[in-house]
Amino acid sequence: MTSRDRDKREKALQKAARIRRLLCLVLAAICVYFVYNIIVIRVNLSREQQSLDILDKQIFEQRLLNEEIERIVYSDGEYDYIERIAREKLGYAAIDERIFVDISG
Repeated sequence: MTSRDRDKREKALQKAARIRRLLCLVLAAICVYFVYNIIVIRVNLSREQQSLDILDKQIFEQRLLNEEIERIVYSDGEYDYIERIAREKLGYAAIDERIFVDISG
């Protein structure tokens, strides 16, 4: 083998080593990218799961409220319900009713 052949072979090996290093660097960068994306996706998934849990709780509470209102409406207690709300929340009274306020403390 001549020195010229040896030089060509060394250059080819060096070029192959550079390509191998570059390939390893690219693969490492891709791995880092994928790991980063997995972490971001998990964080977003956790955040969205918390939002879903809050919405599920609100749905449950609204269903309970709807059931209570349906029970009142369909049990002929609608008039009593309206009267109670008028008295408690709005401060209304019946036409012939007198309201006495105890100011003695």
